[in-house]
Amino acid sequence: HLRFQGNVLAIGVLALADSGRTGEEKHFEVRIGLNGADKRLRPGMTARSVINTKQIKGQISIPIHALFEIEGAAHCYMPKRRGYERRRVEIGASNEDFAEVLSGLNEGERVCLTAPMQKSE
Repeated sequence: HLRFQGNVLAIGVLALADSGRTGEEKHFEVRIGLNGADKRLRPGMTARSVINTKQIKGQISIPIHALFEIEGAAHCYMPKRRGYERRRVEIGASNEDFAEVLSGLNEGERVCLTAPMQKSE
């Protein structure tokens, strides 16, 4: 992967149709002016871009797949010696991969990426 820094020059007003994808993702044309030049880049090339709108440092974060909505609140499952503990957490900023944890977890605690199987009774 190549990384370049630049500034967003324009964002398209209408979402673009992408026949190969499903789901609720929306795609917009974005024009980015790169800082500097690189001989590998040519006019008309396309790229996938990540636009960082905010950086959060020094906060606990967990993978978005470790979060479960239960009764309208965010929860995660933590492995324990015998079984699992469900814990309510307060979430701040998030992206498609990670969520900032404002409260409910301490640094170094482990979380499960899937909900534990429920024992049938």
